[in-house]
Amino acid sequence: MESVKKQQKIFRRYRNIRLRCILNCNLDEAETEKIVALFEKPSSSLEEFEYNEASHVSLVLRLLSICPYVKKLHLNSVRNISNDNLPVLQNLEELVIPTMSRCDIIHIAPNLRKLETRGELYDLPLAIQKLPLEQLKVNCTFVRDLDPDLFQKCSKVTKLKAIALFGECISPKSFEHMCRICPLLTKLRISIPSKTKLQCLTSLSHLKHISLLAVNYKLLANSDVCLPSVEIVELTVASDWRFSQSIHQTFRNVHYLKIFLAMTESEKEFMDEIGETSDSFPHLKTFELYYLSRRENYSFAVKLFEGLSDLRELIMNNIRLQGSYFPPMNIQQLTLKECELVVTDEMVNNLPNLQFLNLHSKLRLINAEKLPSSCTVRRYPRKNNDLFDRFRI
Repeated sequence: MESVKKQQKIFRRYRNIRLRCILNCNLDEAETEKIVALFEKPSSSLEEFEYNEASHVSLVLRLLSICPYVKKLHLNSVRNISNDNLPVLQNLEELVIPTMSRCDIIHIAPNLRKLETRGELYDLPLAIQKLPLEQLKVNCTFVRDLDPDLFQKCSKVTKLKAIALFGECISPKSFEHMCRICPLLTKLRISIPSKTKLQCLTSLSHLKHISLLAVNYKLLANSDVCLPSVEIVELTVASDWRFSQSIHQTFRNVHYLKIFLAMTESEKEFMDEIGETSDSFPHLKTFELYYLSRRENYSFAVKLFEGLSDLRELIMNNIRLQGSYFPPMNIQQLTLKECELVVTDEMVNNLPNLQFLNLHSKLRLINAEKLPSSCTVRRYPRKNNDLFDRFRI
């Protein structure tokens, strides 16, 4: 309540302020009426609304009815809300909702552009065709398998520019159909079926960002597909991955590469066979490496950096580092997230052009005094900097 009162004072001076409202506490009837009264006058200022508790259904409905300019709505307990009671939100552009089977999205949000959902996907194909969606994120990893024929049920060309699918991959035919009905795609995150033909990706002339989850390297190595418009690639790499020059034919203009290393017990043997990153991505400017399982010694993965003569920024995530692990490189920025770094004389000598050391969250920097005066250390608060967070909805 105190925070709501403070917002009311701000509203008197700044009418167009953006407010995020989260209801997650127990409210009695009197407190509910006070909240409604606070929002009645500055209703045009409420643009973002997040609802978590199932016990405040009546309050949610009242707030939505007096706040017609809400642009982003996050509903976590939609099962207790009837379709008949939900108002039509003409200005709603972003919707985060756990299930679609109990809510008529097409009715309440006719101008929806960004949709994130998980769980029951009964009405999803209809929503894709009927709404002016530009961004779609479906996460059913822990609830229910994704319909493998999802896009085959859609017949019209869509306005979708970004798609992220988490969970079981769609069928090869549905994947090919998706490429046909979504020609405007610029960002794609998906698990590609092993028998899929990648030739259909060539029709996506606007594609800039692509994230392949658990993709088999043979699928790329044996393919003659060229994706010249792709500039950013994100890969989940397991023990069946190999870097090769044939992959370079697919991603010849990539300047940003993010790799999730999902190692097995025989990590060193795997690294001996994985090859050099420069074979597949010789023109990299930024290389981000995320290690999924923390280890004491990371020196065996140094070869991933070898041969990247044009690299300008190296980003390391969830890794315990010794400065001696870095080979001679020309990088200008070293960004560390969830890491621990021990600066050594060898590191200073091998990174002569290092200008900025960017530290995210509470990172331990040991022997910082060894860094040259020409290197600036910058600290940032913890935040998720995933490539696809820019269209997080």
